[in-house]
Amino acid sequence: MTKKAEQVFVTANNPSIHYNQHDYFHLLIDGSDGWKAEVVKNSAFVDRWLAEQDPTILQIIPYVICITEDNKILSYQRKGGGEGRLEGKHSIGIGGHVNDTDCPTGPNRPMSWDIIINGAVREVSEELDIDADYVRSRLREIGTVYVPSDDGGDKVGPGPNVGEVHIGVVYTLLVTEHVTINDNEGMIDPVFLSIDVAVDKYELWSQKILAQLDTILELTNEI
Repeated sequence: MTKKAEQVFVTANNPSIHYNQHDYFHLLIDGSDGWKAEVVKNSAFVDRWLAEQDPTILQIIPYVICITEDNKILSYQRKGGGEGRLEGKHSIGIGGHVNDTDCPTGPNRPMSWDIIINGAVREVSEELDIDADYVRSRLREIGTVYVPSDDGGDKVGPGPNVGEVHIGVVYTLLVTEHVTINDNEGMIDPVFLSIDVAVDKYELWSQKILAQLDTILELTNEI
């Protein structure tokens, strides 16, 4: 029996949903409803293999930064997770593809932003031993990260680089430093670090977010 291909949430790669290459990380604190509406209006689920090769569509990736009350951030080295282009790189983001299983009302559902939030909650709950209801209630939407150019980074082999076919929706989540990391092959040596980390070993999305971490911490602590 043929295994069903993974279905991932995508939206049309219109210039209006991202920003120029000098504005990699964009805050979405106010006025984001129109942005979300455009993403949802032009969205669909497609086979992941197709989405990885088609830069006319963007895969929406929840990217959750876990932060403690004393402003330490969860950092880890990637292993596995189905994204060979990022293998071995360090990251401060927990996240992944939004799948059709994240739809709140089944396969014949209307599209809504709840699908993205469900994906974020699922990804965090898979990686951390933490209550899903807590995650859902404490997620703070911060902005988007989009790095379409190679920029010396995340590309291995033929085809688009990571940034050409993905856009991240950045969230923060307040956690305790003693939270249990689930035992899986995707996260090597997870550790909470102070903000003065060396960024050159990190994947590009993490680098761009770290460059504005002071602002992100201020927004997170307003909760």
